[in-house]
Order: sequence, then structure tokens, then C-alpha cells
Amino acid sequence: MHGAQVYADLVPENDQEISLSDMVLYAREHLGLAVACMTAGPNNLAMRPLGVAYNTLKLEAGSYMIVLSIIVEPADSEPYGACASQPAMLPVQSVRSHAWSVSRHCTEERHTLAFLAGFHMPSVPEGVGALVDNDTRVGIRLITESDRESKESARAVFDSLFWTAKSVRITSVWRIACTSAV
Repeated sequence: MHGAQVYADLVPENDQEISLSDMVLYAREHLGLAVACMTAGPNNLAMRPLGVAYNTLKLEAGSYMIVLSIIVEPADSEPYGACASQPAMLPVQSVRSHAWSVSRHCTEERHTLAFLAGFHMPSVPEGVGALVDNDTRVGIRLITESDRESKESARAVFDSLFWTAKSVRITSVWRIACTSAV
């Protein structure tokens, strides 16, 4: 899985933070990779019908980096949820019984996945791609034709990766390709 190794070289261990611009710069300058944003300009997957999740999973070849924004609610035992180290706090409204409204703070986490669009595993003939996380505790999510059938099924793929999140949104998709021998 060459694409997964490139991704592992780009993304640090899950306890480290790195900016997206630093990742792109590192990929270009140190790994000799071409990195192109697929959610801006003429290739904008988000502007095509059925949305960015559907159009990303419909890609049939290539290696991609998918950047996600994940909104999590605070856990009862922690003031700002499981990832209190993340600084971005977003106010949201929670409606209680009798129309009482209580303000809570949710944490926005940034997360990156690799998408290997042409990945095929012979033992899983219905597989037509794979999502790979940099956290080794998270398994590879094989993409099937049923995941690509509709906007809702594509959206459900990303939501299922973070089942405790309040929302999971794709903020950008980046195509990664070799430009020279690495």
C-alpha cells in the first residue's frame, strides 16, 4: 500500500499536531509529491451535484488526503469533552424540556484521513477504495459500491467513523501524486 505509506510519512502520530499548510509544504519539498486541492478551483468536488462526500467517494483512482472538522460535545466528566486540548470552542444551543435553552460549548477537532480511491483487496471483491486513519487503533474502512450509491450513503461513511460526534464535515480534499522518485 504505497499510498498509505506516503500518508504515514505526511501525518504525525495521533498525539502530535501539525498544520495543513506544513503538511502540504513537507509533501512538496521533502517527499517530492504533487499536492492539489480538490475542493477549490475548477476541480471543486464540493460544488458538484450531491456534495463533497459523495463526489470524493466516487473518485476511482489516486491517493487523497481528506481533512475533516468534527464537532464533539463535552463529556460529563470533562469541561470541554474528550479533546480538551483543542482550542476552538464553538457555542451551540441545546433545547431542554419546556423550551428552556441552555448554552453549551462544543469542541471542534480537525482530523485527516487518507483515501486510496483505487484500493482493491482480493478477499473483499466488493471493495472499491479505502479510508486509512493515522491512528493505528482505527481499522481501515473499505469503501463498497453501496457507499457510493447516494449522497446519504456517502455521508454515512464519514459519520460512522466518528459515531459519538455531533457533526462530521469535510473541509478539504487534497490529491497526492508522485512527481519524482522518492
